[in-house]
Amino acid sequence: MLGAIKEIPDAIKSWSENREQLYNVVASVAAALVMSAFLTGMRPSESLAVVARGVGLTPVADWLLSSAPPFLAERVVIVNHIALVVAMLLFAVMVLVPLLRGRRDDNRMFAYEFLPLIGAPSAGTIWVLLLVAAQYGDIASPLQAWAETASNLGVWTLGGLVLGGILYLLAARHGWGDLARFLLRPPAVVAYRSFTGVGFACLAVVFAAISVPISIASWFSALESDRRRKIRAKIEEERLDREPVPTGAAVVRLDRAS
Repeated sequence: MLGAIKEIPDAIKSWSENREQLYNVVASVAAALVMSAFLTGMRPSESLAVVARGVGLTPVADWLLSSAPPFLAERVVIVNHIALVVAMLLFAVMVLVPLLRGRRDDNRMFAYEFLPLIGAPSAGTIWVLLLVAAQYGDIASPLQAWAETASNLGVWTLGGLVLGGILYLLAARHGWGDLARFLLRPPAVVAYRSFTGVGFACLAVVFAAISVPISIASWFSALESDRRRKIRAKIEEERLDREPVPTGAAVVRLDRAS
């Protein structure tokens, strides 16, 4: 018991150092279970039972299917609805916060504001919330409705941007370019930035689902072993430690008198 207590600080330190990698694994597993629920209609616990039975863990499969506690076995519609609403709100936050941060910055590429979403924990949390929703109710219908709404909004946004561009060209041809720019630029900027934000948020959610498989595939295709990479990094670190630290003083060379 004392040994276990002594290991608690090390476990906390390990979690603080590797929590991003651990959460990426959780997000990837949650995404796989959510996709299984969407395609097959099985609850995540039922999918886990199938996997457990496939690898020979029959007691675990039986427990998940027939002996699981009520909070895991029962369908609770209110929990399903709450998880879906929270997931939708979190996705909206992922879009709106970068939009608000970059609303007055026109001097650099606007998409830069959304790049931090790639690999952010919020994208993985979307999959965890959908996992909870899939365990306690249906997610196929809400996700299909979300996808249809997003597709319609995307089509209308692109159509509006194209129409705005055509109207500007026609106005500029007849000498009304400045007025058209004044009227069309604000809605065009809002539409473009919103479209970009939704696209990057969707990309972040997709990346959260496949980040671990990508990491595994990258490791399989690596041309250098982990041990060799660590040795090379250690040698480079020792070489940098041996180099003199620059002081900023000018170097003066004195020639010997002949």
